[in-house]
Amino acid sequence: MAVIYYLALAFVLISSVAYAKEINFQAALDRDVIYLGQSAQLQLQFQGSTDIPAPDMPAIDGFQLHYAGPSTMMSIVNGRMSSSVTHIYRLVPLKTGKFQIGPFSVQHEGD
Repeated sequence: MAVIYYLALAFVLISSVAYAKEINFQAALDRDVIYLGQSAQLQLQFQGSTDIPAPDMPAIDGFQLHYAGPSTMMSIVNGRMSSSVTHIYRLVPLKTGKFQIGPFSVQHEGD
């Protein structure tokens, strides 16, 4: 009986992956003001998938940009699975002034 349960659960999980997913994108900076000698964290979060690679980021005027790595999250609540990946970048200012970061747009698998 346990084998049938595990096979049924595996089928449900596999079949849920086959459906098209909606991917939501959000960008956030951990602070509004960055002083010389400090850094800020830029997070690019993709909700709906964990297999989205880190986007190729263009140079941002006035900053050095360092990729810090991904952070993934998966949860199942009341039978509904949700997942996300957050790509984290560290921004280091090169000079003083006011700079705009963004807007961002990302294309994944032609969508």
